[in-house]
Amino acid sequence: MNAPPFVLVFSALDGTCGAGVVSDCRAIASAGAIPLAIATGIAAQNLNGVLDFWRFPPSRIQTQMCALQNAKIAACKIGAIGTESAVLAIAKIVATLPADSWTVWDPVLSPTGGAPFADSKTMNRMRKILLPRADIITPNRRELSLLSGRRKVEDGAKTLLDGGAKMILATDICAGDKVRHALYSADGELWTAECFRRRGEYHGGGCFFSATLAARLAAGDSP
Repeated sequence: MNAPPFVLVFSALDGTCGAGVVSDCRAIASAGAIPLAIATGIAAQNLNGVLDFWRFPPSRIQTQMCALQNAKIAACKIGAIGTESAVLAIAKIVATLPADSWTVWDPVLSPTGGAPFADSKTMNRMRKILLPRADIITPNRRELSLLSGRRKVEDGAKTLLDGGAKMILATDICAGDKVRHALYSADGELWTAECFRRRGEYHGGGCFFSATLAARLAAGDSP
């Protein structure tokens, strides 16, 4: 029996544990992999939104990685980052991972309510550095619009693919009662799934989705 694969997570700590690094680790463990976590900051967050976000400096991110450098990482998931310099630090770490490992980037840019996770300069740095490094990018419709500058999902996906992205897995791209996800590559739309939206107030769905994806890719599943 093969040992479960390691999945590295870069994300912030959400005190409710409904999103961010704790949620990521729960998702990865549930999907059959072993999570390794690097905290990028601390979010003061609840179901109403983000009250504040304290960002960790690159040195703190790099030191956390030094403690984990002996683990053979099969995939990594990048979530909330926070600063331009942290983007560079994470990109350098990702470049040292095994060539056959997967990189899933969930561009956590701005919550539904409250303080943003990334300003325009950080967003531009993400586009230039993380876009071509990630194997799959999982933006929701709002994040896809912010990253691409395009309103339509199909146009936004094409813009990011033209900018160097390998695959775009656009999540929650329908308004109203339905949830729809679609996977795009340079060949067009490859896959789509739809379900009804669950009632109630939730947050962290994008974190859980992308972390589970990273874990299953690490285990050998195809996109």
